Amino acid sequence: MIAPLIRIGAFARKEMIEIFRQPRLLLTLILGPFLILLLFGIGYRNEGRNLRALIVVSRQNPVHQTVREYAQNLGSQLQVVGISENLAEARSKLRHREVDLLVLVPDQSFQALRSSQQMVITVLHNEVDPYQADYVEFTGQLYTDKLNRWILGTALEKKKTQAVAVQTDLAEAIQSVQALRNALDKREITTAQENQKKLNETLARIEGRMEGEIAKEGALEPSELEEIRSRRQALHANIDSLTKLNPEQTDYSKEARVATEIEKDLTYVQASLSDFMKIDPRVLVSPFTSKAVTIAKSKPELPQFFIPSVIVLLLQHLAVTFAGLSVVREFRSGAAELFQVSPLRPLEMILGKYLGYFVIAALVASALTAALLFGLRMPMLGDLRYLAAILAALVFASMGIGFLFSLLARTETQAIQYTMIFLLVSIFFSGFLLNLELLWEPIRLISWILPATYGIRLAQDNLLRGEVPDLFLFALLTTMGAYFFVVVYRILRKRIVST
Repeated sequence: MIAPLIRIGAFARKEMIEIFRQPRLLLTLILGPFLILLLFGIGYRNEGRNLRALIVVSRQNPVHQTVREYAQNLGSQLQVVGISENLAEARSKLRHREVDLLVLVPDQSFQALRSSQQMVITVLHNEVDPYQADYVEFTGQLYTDKLNRWILGTALEKKKTQAVAVQTDLAEAIQSVQALRNALDKREITTAQENQKKLNETLARIEGRMEGEIAKEGALEPSELEEIRSRRQALHANIDSLTKLNPEQTDYSKEARVATEIEKDLTYVQASLSDFMKIDPRVLVSPFTSKAVTIAKSKPELPQFFIPSVIVLLLQHLAVTFAGLSVVREFRSGAAELFQVSPLRPLEMILGKYLGYFVIAALVASALTAALLFGLRMPMLGDLRYLAAILAALVFASMGIGFLFSLLARTETQAIQYTMIFLLVSIFFSGFLLNLELLWEPIRLISWILPATYGIRLAQDNLLRGEVPDLFLFALLTTMGAYFFVVVYRILRKRIVST
């Protein structure tokens, strides 16, 4: 019982000594990723690219002045470097990278509107990078929506100016009706008739403006508009009752009450109009906005978000590379023939290699995690014991794949090629660069045969969300490691026996 343990320990010691004899390799494994992340964190700027835009619009275009005013009120991400009428010259500037995009405003603007068609503002760019092309398209759509709101806001601002005239008339009408009521109280019929005439004239002007300038724009709620129209009808009825004042009449209390009702109606209309004028026209055309709020416990910066993925990918590559070069080296150097005549069994040999590389990986993981935690202030919301278990399962599964590569390869160069291809596959399909949801579902199956996919998901949940690792994913990762261990053991035993 002790002899197999001694042989396993000896093999583990041999593998560890070979690694420790290369201090530069260990230093590179720890400092390399740390320095890369440090420089990435220093150099990365979480800001959108500023685009230099040239607007092409003719002076005869009806929206020329509006576009010119709009161009002076854009945000920082779109810098308008000029307005041109020469499309050929503008294209030349775009081709020579003097500007980043051209904004072409159509000339047949109002003809399209009369045909119930939207005007198409074309945004030309010279990008070949798909990400940058999408960014330009998104920015163009964003600023086109802003231009729509700007035009609507400008139109509403003009209507508010016209509403000021209505409000002035309303104030005059209220003064007239107050004077009428006072005259009735004092039985001054001549004065009352003069104020009644002024009131009728003012109300006629208000009625015309209300229907023509405000109601048609839909600035008021339908219920408010209906209420105003109902009160206007009541107002007409009350005014009609005051049309003929009898100088011989001794009591005008009834007419005074009617004048009071008229005053109330006018005051209501004036208050509704005042509320409308207080609203910012930009809010009227864009009543809703959005605000994203996260329920996650942390909000890491982009470099911090990538830290768990870097740790996982590095450990996977380390385990796959070490294991991938291990067995093929034994067979190439002839050491396997010595092992065949020794008491060493294939199971002891593979257990020793697993143990040796596992210790190396544990040391690298500990040093790297400590450097990232204290050096880059990596968020640590989870439990270090869970993280250790996740990384252990990751290294276990990765070493199985590495040993399999080593057994399948004929030379060390071939084994290195296998490990590099596996690294590239992991970068593109493990969720390191792109969210797995962005991959086509059949292609996504490739992701789930990579240990890094499980490791990244589990490490992010533990470090960034503070959640207990998903036991199902953890079990799948461990099962993967066990499966490759059995496969590697059977192939190694067969190779040693046949040697």
